[in-house]
Amino acid sequence: MVDFTSKEVSMLMGTNFESAFHMCQLAYPLLKASGAGSVVFTSSVSGFVSLKYMSVHGASKGAINQLTKNLACEWARDGIRVNAVAPWYIKTSMVEQVLSNKEYLKEVFDRTPMRRLGDPMEVSSVVAFLCLPASSFITGQIVCVDVDVGPSGDSRPASRGEERIGMDANIEPELRLACWDASGQDFTGLSLEHLGSLVRCSSASAI
Repeated sequence: MVDFTSKEVSMLMGTNFESAFHMCQLAYPLLKASGAGSVVFTSSVSGFVSLKYMSVHGASKGAINQLTKNLACEWARDGIRVNAVAPWYIKTSMVEQVLSNKEYLKEVFDRTPMRRLGDPMEVSSVVAFLCLPASSFITGQIVCVDVDVGPSGDSRPASRGEERIGMDANIEPELRLACWDASGQDFTGLSLEHLGSLVRCSSASAI
């Protein structure tokens, strides 16, 4: 953590938290007009448990968790539900890069009761449920998709190389990076039409 630059910290908080915050600001009129809006944030197990190399990532996801709960209260009167999913390590190209470090992969499996990575469908199915009428009385919840990962991590000091693993693990999908880029330059110029195209892009990526 001590070697992270202010630019890196700002980038991670902007990507993981600020992009979601500003996207909600833009989407609010559409969500309210629908009469039954549903927001599902992507959080992380790192927002709940102690993980080495993940101090900044965990802080950004902890902020998402609190935003989920607060917006759920704030927007309930408008018929908008706000929830989040908090995955453990899921089998994606990003995670495969991070877990190419064999020592770190062993540590991850040692903390995972099922001793395997999650499948993307095991996360997307939870997201789909939270968007369906079947979950119409569920709001303000952070659903962990984590096979009951333990509460605390290894206290051994991390090396600089291991800290870079933590930095690499903070890379988010293109949609969230695009949102961060927009917020960093001229987010006020992002129209509702542009928002609609981003949402369609996100849906296609999820499929």
